[in-house]
Amino acid sequence: MTIVEQSNTNNNHTIKVWWIVLILYSLSGLTSLAYEVLWARMLSMQFGVSIFGVVLTVTAFMLGLGLGSLGGAKWAKHCSKPLMLFAVFEILIAIYALLLPSIIQSVYGWTENISTNLSVTQWYLLQGTETICLLMMPAAAMGAGFALMLKVVNQSPVSLAKLYGINTIGGVIGALYPLWSLSEIGWTNSVRIVAILGLIIGVVALAITKYIKPSNMLRIPAENTTQPTIKAMILYAGIGAGSIALEIGWVRIYGMIMLRTEYVLGVILAVFLLGIALGSILLPRMHKRWVSYVLPLAVGGGVLLGVWLLPSASAWVERNQFQTFFGAIFAQALLLGIFTLPVTLALGAWLPLLAGQYGDTEKSGVWLYGANCLGGAAGAIIASLVLIPAIGSVAMVLIAGLTITALGLSWLTDRRVWIIFAVMQKSEPIDLSPSQS
Repeated sequence: MTIVEQSNTNNNHTIKVWWIVLILYSLSGLTSLAYEVLWARMLSMQFGVSIFGVVLTVTAFMLGLGLGSLGGAKWAKHCSKPLMLFAVFEILIAIYALLLPSIIQSVYGWTENISTNLSVTQWYLLQGTETICLLMMPAAAMGAGFALMLKVVNQSPVSLAKLYGINTIGGVIGALYPLWSLSEIGWTNSVRIVAILGLIIGVVALAITKYIKPSNMLRIPAENTTQPTIKAMILYAGIGAGSIALEIGWVRIYGMIMLRTEYVLGVILAVFLLGIALGSILLPRMHKRWVSYVLPLAVGGGVLLGVWLLPSASAWVERNQFQTFFGAIFAQALLLGIFTLPVTLALGAWLPLLAGQYGDTEKSGVWLYGANCLGGAAGAIIASLVLIPAIGSVAMVLIAGLTITALGLSWLTDRRVWIIFAVMQKSEPIDLSPSQS
């Protein structure tokens, strides 16, 4: 074999290895979102209040992802075998998922013994804190996995946008999986199947670790790489808070006019993540200056349009009698996609575009991702405990959308675009009374 032929063979082998890495991380996104929806269902049954279970799950996941990714940013750069550690995390998460129902039952059994001395509010706070801590641990491992995978692909043909988008596409399937599995095989078997898949991901990742070597890394790191500024991280954390507030508001609003809350969570997560995946993969390839101006205005305009069309959507759902459960899911998911796609495309494009300003490496990407997730955890708490009780879900959704728009515009140097934002705020008034919550 000549040197050229051997080089081509090695390059083909390297490309195949990176495709396996992408597939594994996509499947990891599938398991992560499946766990989130299934655990939200478990908590809804535990507390008897669907939206409370959703808020607890979302808060725990975002807090864990944020802390895990930021923690991973500190020590992942010193890890010589990041894929091996990622594999270990996947296996541990799967084992934890199988043990979690028993762990929660034991913890809540202890809580019930002291509940006689607690008020209803204190009981909910104690249960909620325990739940967040229990779910935050596997979510932190998932967040650390993101930092590790960015380390793996840092000098490879795989970009941050592609890695983030592929993982999110897996999350779309994971969000939809419980819609089928809960009715067909039940909650326990649903969790077991996802856990088995997680174990398989870990084992395969361990098996290919020996093929991920420095000699296989093709891309040269950028010399001008810097860590994101505090201002950028705060702004992106605010966008994360607004994004999760939108998600919770949409779950609450559409849960009243569509399916049960835990099913709406799965549908909204799937539609939400699909837009984010497409935005992450496609939009950063366009002219960055043009995209940067459109993104914030797309969020604000999309949210305003969705709220304006909400009465029509409710009337459409009431008029239509769907023949099957999955027919209803498909039709309503399509409706949600029409309302939310402009928003989610913009949200998906922001991470790779911002990371690209600092070198598009694991350092900038993981710090921004962590800040966004921590902001999301704060947004879940503020939205559910403060804004929805005070002003209602519809008004909260509007405020979240306009806040994301304002934060996005703050990055722009051309202030003329603020004129459009001012016009959007002065558009036809909408009834924002709490009765719409």
